[in-house]
Amino acid sequence: MRKLALASLLLLAGCEMTSAMTGTTDDGEVFKGTATTNGSGTGGRLRLESSRGLTCVGRYTYSNPTTGRAVYDCSNGETGEATIANTGRGNGRGIGYIGGRRVIFVLGGIS
Repeated sequence: MRKLALASLLLLAGCEMTSAMTGTTDDGEVFKGTATTNGSGTGGRLRLESSRGLTCVGRYTYSNPTTGRAVYDCSNGETGEATIANTGRGNGRGIGYIGGRRVIFVLGGIS
C-alpha cells in the first residue's frame, strides 16, 4: 500500500510543467518569468518580472487545446490580459496588454 501511495504522489508531481516566459512591450520593457501548467493541461499560473521592476502574476486557461487567455495583476496596480496560442510541449506565443501597453509573449523554446 505504501508503494502505491508513493507511486501516486510521484505521478501527480510529474503532471505540472514549468516553461520560461518572456515578453516585450512596445515601449521596450522586457519581462521574464515562468508559466506553470495546472497538471490537467487546461491552464495554469504565470509570474513575470520586468526590467523596470514591475512584477505581474496571474492565471491562464485554454478554451480549446490550442487557444487560451491569460489575465494578470501587476505590482503598480495595472492589470492585463493576453490571448495565447499553445504550440505544444510547453511552447507558445501570446499578445496582449499591460495597462494600455501592448505586449508580445513567448513561452518555452520558441524564439
